[in-house]
Amino acid sequence: MSIPYSEWLQQAQRLPEGRSARVRHDCGEGRPMIIEHTAEGFRCWCHRCHEGGFKPHGQRALSKIVERWNAAAGDHNDFKIILPHDLTRRDLPWPAVRWLSKAGITQRLMAEYNIGYSPRYGRVYLPVYSTPNRSGIRRLEYYQGRAIYDGQVPKYLNPKVNKSSLVFSSRNRAPGAEAPRENRGSQTAIITEDILSAIRVGEVQGAAGVSILGTSPSPGQINYLSTFRSCLIWLDPDSAGKKATRLLKRSLEMIGQPYRVMTSERDPKLYSHRELQEMLWHKLT
Repeated sequence: MSIPYSEWLQQAQRLPEGRSARVRHDCGEGRPMIIEHTAEGFRCWCHRCHEGGFKPHGQRALSKIVERWNAAAGDHNDFKIILPHDLTRRDLPWPAVRWLSKAGITQRLMAEYNIGYSPRYGRVYLPVYSTPNRSGIRRLEYYQGRAIYDGQVPKYLNPKVNKSSLVFSSRNRAPGAEAPRENRGSQTAIITEDILSAIRVGEVQGAAGVSILGTSPSPGQINYLSTFRSCLIWLDPDSAGKKATRLLKRSLEMIGQPYRVMTSERDPKLYSHRELQEMLWHKLT
């Protein structure tokens, strides 16, 4: 049963977008109720009653918000490799939760890879960090700001950098996150198109997820892949993915790198962890 609007909505409407507050509720003393103003609308949850409520914005109001995000995207500085200052992993709007949870991305994985949501841009940001140097320091090399609302353009915001040797690797966690103990020479690099798929397959023992951030493998990326024991190419089954698979096979053959090819009906990120283990175990031994 939802809490009546009369008990919380007026207070929530006074909050700026993106803010929340703890307030009193008719059920007793103290401030057991959380109210918030999100991009989707107004929410409440009472920790004493174990009940909540939601009042969505009208479609016209949401359209205005999307227009504001698109305007912010137009002012985005494409030449600075800096994550938005308002990046957060708390109180994510439902579209962000839906997009990440569909790909099996948990709060733990968000923290390990510094994935977050920017209220200013209305996007989920996926950072790409360098391989740790001798001092164990990683630096931010790239990011993707993924649109999650209908009507947002462009689909991705990212810095304008030379991606010829750039890869996302599940081994290269965010600064402060614990690095995997296995070295590259003992692992199989599972090559995927997108970052979330690389994260998910990288959770399987003996594997490192590597995204080539597109469908055009470069010599620098091939050189990185040569440092692994072997490679498993698992790209999308569309025409672009098939073309990239052919290019990868040819390049890996030229350097004598062992490889195998895997196909599936869905992206790797859309399978459960148990399904990924069952699909990959015999290819990693």
